[in-house]
Amino acid sequence: MPVNPPVFACLLLAVAYAVAGGLGILLADSGSTEIEIWPAAGLALGVLLTHGRRLWPGIWLGSLIVNLTIHFWVLPNPGPALPGIIFTSLIAIGPALQALLAAHWLQPLLASRPQLGHTGDAARAMLIGGPLCCLIAASWGTLLLVTLGPVSLQHAGRVLLRWWTGDLLGVLIITPITLAWLGDSGWQRRRLQITLPLLGCLVLSGIALNQARRWEDQRFEQTFLRHATTAAVAVRQALSNRLDVLQVLRDLDQAVPLHQREPFSRAARGLIARHSGIAALLWLPQIDADTLAQPDTAASRLPILYIEPQAGHEALTAIDLAAQPALRTALERAVGGALAISPPPAPIRSPATVTVWLAVSDIDRQHGMLAAVLRLDQIIDTTLDQPMRRGLVLQLRDISAGTPAQPLAGEAIMANASVWRMSFAFGDRIWELAVAPNAQMAELRLHQTGTLLVLLACAFVSGVFAVFVLVASGRTTLVEAMVTARTAWLAREIDERKRAESRLRQAAIVYENTREGILVLNQQGRIEAVNPAFTQISGYGSELLDQRPHQLLACGVRRTLFHEIRTQLRADGHWQGETWNRHADGSLYPAWLTFSAVRTEDGRFSHYVAVFSDISSIKQSQAELERLAHHDPLTGLPNRLLLIARIEHAIARAKREHKRLALLFLDLDRFKNVNDSLGHNLGDRLLVAAAERLSASRRDADTLARLGGDEFVMLAENLAVAEHASSLAERLVSACARPFRLGEHELYLGTSIGIAVFPEDGEDAETLLRNADAAMYAAKAQGRGTFHFYTREQTDSAQQRVRIEAELRRALSGGELRLHYQPIVRLADGAVESYEALVRWQHPSRGLLLPAEFLAIAEESGLILELGHWVLDTACRQARAWLDAGTPRRVAVNITVPQVLRQDLPGLVSAALAHYQLPGHLLELELTESLLLQDPERGAQALKALKALGISLAVDDFGTGYSSLGYLKRLPIDRLKIDRLFVRDLPGDSDDCAIVCAIIDLAHHLHLGVLAEGVETAEQAQFLIEHGCELAQGWLYGRARSASAAGD
Repeated sequence: MPVNPPVFACLLLAVAYAVAGGLGILLADSGSTEIEIWPAAGLALGVLLTHGRRLWPGIWLGSLIVNLTIHFWVLPNPGPALPGIIFTSLIAIGPALQALLAAHWLQPLLASRPQLGHTGDAARAMLIGGPLCCLIAASWGTLLLVTLGPVSLQHAGRVLLRWWTGDLLGVLIITPITLAWLGDSGWQRRRLQITLPLLGCLVLSGIALNQARRWEDQRFEQTFLRHATTAAVAVRQALSNRLDVLQVLRDLDQAVPLHQREPFSRAARGLIARHSGIAALLWLPQIDADTLAQPDTAASRLPILYIEPQAGHEALTAIDLAAQPALRTALERAVGGALAISPPPAPIRSPATVTVWLAVSDIDRQHGMLAAVLRLDQIIDTTLDQPMRRGLVLQLRDISAGTPAQPLAGEAIMANASVWRMSFAFGDRIWELAVAPNAQMAELRLHQTGTLLVLLACAFVSGVFAVFVLVASGRTTLVEAMVTARTAWLAREIDERKRAESRLRQAAIVYENTREGILVLNQQGRIEAVNPAFTQISGYGSELLDQRPHQLLACGVRRTLFHEIRTQLRADGHWQGETWNRHADGSLYPAWLTFSAVRTEDGRFSHYVAVFSDISSIKQSQAELERLAHHDPLTGLPNRLLLIARIEHAIARAKREHKRLALLFLDLDRFKNVNDSLGHNLGDRLLVAAAERLSASRRDADTLARLGGDEFVMLAENLAVAEHASSLAERLVSACARPFRLGEHELYLGTSIGIAVFPEDGEDAETLLRNADAAMYAAKAQGRGTFHFYTREQTDSAQQRVRIEAELRRALSGGELRLHYQPIVRLADGAVESYEALVRWQHPSRGLLLPAEFLAIAEESGLILELGHWVLDTACRQARAWLDAGTPRRVAVNITVPQVLRQDLPGLVSAALAHYQLPGHLLELELTESLLLQDPERGAQALKALKALGISLAVDDFGTGYSSLGYLKRLPIDRLKIDRLFVRDLPGDSDDCAIVCAIIDLAHHLHLGVLAEGVETAEQAQFLIEHGCELAQGWLYGRARSASAAGD
């Protein structure tokens, strides 16, 4: 079952289904819950066929809405809410399942016959979607109605049939209309052809069903009125006969003295036996009254003297009924001469009974009352026999007051039932007899077969008509499609012929103007035609016609090549390859030749076409690409790729000849300083000059290669002993030690060389290169400008250096770095003046590392820029935190030369100050003296820009470098820091004392502050105070600690 339905589409379908269901309810008989036409079934199937079966939840939801509406607003007794909701939810499963299965079974047919333009296809589609699939919802709903609902098993067949025909009409009429409006373009072209006829069929079906219902209603009403009239007249006559009983009894007084018990009892028993419904006959004499017509009857008494039957009424004798207020009005009316009607006397009162009073004045000169107690229900039941009573409900009311009172007798009449009423006089009252069909008779009205037969006829006619409409419109569409397709085919044929002619013209143009030479050969291999490009490339012309093309090829390849071409053409019909062709002037040139066989329609070879082009320029380009791929574009030396290949070949020769070879790994000293300070153009010129000088110093058999940057490698072969590489290394060191003159610049470089020897230091190219590189680093560590042979310890050192670099990269991104802060104090009073930020590395396995263990590697790898940025940002953030805490402290940050020369340091500092809103005077930058030596002009510009931000500048480790006093005077420096090297032996070393005093005097004369580093003893501090040093830092005042500890 499809999942993940689009919610909005399902909701839209639910609304449409509910609207269509409401239309079906409107079309139904207003007095019935049975719906003859259900358009929603057709809509549901059409939507699933056009938009996919995954929308089935929308059908279930729409069906639930409709069934809830019917259950709670259409049914007369809906019952409790929760069971009704559960019941309607189950009912809604049927329509969703019906539409889902019908769409599943119909989609293969619509996929192969999308327009249903043939009678068989349309009939099969209507049969599957209509009579067959419509049984699903009808069967499911009927099963639920019989099992859980109000439908009895004997009516299940009728409910199933009515449900099935309703869905069937909806599918046969609405599904094609839905396809026409929501289907593809083929269906949409048939909208009006399908919609109008089928809507007309729907209207006619509705009219036919309505007329059938009217006819059946009229027949039912006529039958009901006939039965109701007969029953009402019989009941009225029976009631009238019971009134006559009192008249008869009074008339009997003329012959029989009824005031005596025996004559009264005998006459009463006879009347009661002949007339059912008489509960009792009473004689009430009037006592203590002069005349019965006396107006004041209240003064008289009317005791019950005789009552028949006597059994059960013995206790009623002598009860004075004139004393009961409820009877007084009726007695007064009877005294006035009327047959008065009243409720029975209190002792014998029971439901559905009345008493008829008749005044008597001539019974042996004694006045009194005759009374008859009538049981109305018994009178009605005995009056109407079973056939006359079947299907009717009778109700008797007293309407004398003008408004109907409570029913006197009869049964309750159903709401909304058809009622026939008859009013008549009964004694001195006006009664109304209402007659209505009972539940069984009303149900018979719904069970009439006329409407069902018309419904079946409408379904059959609609199905046949739907097939006719689909076939008629589909064939029209098919014919239109065939005409369109045929027209399109003719248009394509015309276009194809035009394109063929155009291709022929283009082929002729290409043949004449292409830059490739073309030869057309016949079956015998002789040249039939050549194009102008052939003549231009080869120098041959029409003189080759009817000749074989052998003379076009170089002599050495003619026979073998043509044999190969013939063999390949017979097998595949195609050959291509590179050849050497001969020009008409006898010169040879490389060519790319392609032979193709042209076959006739029966598969025989008719011609051969040879196409060739001069690839001399391509060969030259390939050679140039080969050179560029294996040589350095700047110096022209072999690159790493070619060097590796030559090393591998040299190793193979050395193994065969049992000789040694050496790799000399060269790194130019101080080249980065020149490149950063004087620019890359001058750096490139310097690299070319160095390559030329190194090449001049090598032997002819040696290979000099450039790996990149300022790194070179020399491969020295045929060494008898490893020491022979020493002399070569000495020559290279000497060559690089001489100054390089480039324009107005005289530059001094030098080189550090690492040497690895085969086979002692490695037996493959990569190992030798790696070990020579490690030896080069060892040479640099010795002081540069020298060479060093590889040892095993150098590999360990190189590996450690690579590991530390990788771990440092991880530390930068993983938050392993820390900043510790060492206090800088005023010597005069010992107060903390500022803090110097010192970086530490919290290594996960080695613990807390000092800068000496990783800072050099950071500078070599270029990580110093990222590390310096982190230190600057962290220090500014901490300074801001101290400022916010109310204890402002200036923070000094060390800056390296690469940070100044290789990035926009003033911009970074300005951004950090702005980000943390830190005043410039709370930040100090410490720079080394080497900046003044490497690029004093650029350094001065950077320092001036930094000074403009309001920060302090200090020269770190002053006295250990090569500072220019002239630049020192011109630079915006605030403070000199005396290196700990000169402070360590104070005051015992006279030389250190002299140097320190000189630095202090120099700073004072230049109006600069002085700070001494590494102060560890009180003697050192006292010496500095005595000679005018203002600030100091060292273990005497505190070690570097974390920010929280330093703040405390």
